[in-house]
Amino acid sequence: MAGPGEAGWAASPTAFGTLNLEHVVGNRTGLLRGLEVPPGTGLTGKVHRAGGPDWVDDYFRSSKITHRFDEYIRAEGLRRVLAVPLLHNGSTIAVLALGRRADGAFGDRDVERVSALAAQAALAVSVAERARLAREIVVHQERERIAAALHDSVGALLFAIGSGVQDLADSAQGDRALGNGWRDCDDRPPTRAVHCANRCVP
Repeated sequence: MAGPGEAGWAASPTAFGTLNLEHVVGNRTGLLRGLEVPPGTGLTGKVHRAGGPDWVDDYFRSSKITHRFDEYIRAEGLRRVLAVPLLHNGSTIAVLALGRRADGAFGDRDVERVSALAAQAALAVSVAERARLAREIVVHQERERIAAALHDSVGALLFAIGSGVQDLADSAQGDRALGNGWRDCDDRPPTRAVHCANRCVP
């Protein structure tokens, strides 16, 4: 994103409600990388809260922003900063910012350039999100398939056990005591019938 005489960064929300400058390019000092920005502070925090693009052409004299990070911006030699939100499903999920070291004013083309980059990043996030959801659906469907297969297999096994118990009971009709025992087993659920059958066999 950053060209000669420029620095750029992407700031994403953290679990603590702050913004973290995760990705920084064109920096000279390394002070910006990993910087934590409280809500609404600096231009980056302001744009994240407002959800629309904004810029300052004289960073250190601007009354539009807080000046908590002046020392970091000054150390980088930046004079002006432009920031735009990265929007996904109507919510701001990150902020892209472009800082320049030369005096001047940002124009429409600058805003369009950074906004286009933000739109591309938002599209990438959307595609990644859809891919993640698709994977979750596939996993869920596979789990349901396995559960159904296990249910069918167990059902077939229990049916076979019940049929086997019935066959044994029929074959024991000649032995009154044994036959009565098998009939008792036959009246029980298949899983309990197996234990019963084991007791009936001499």
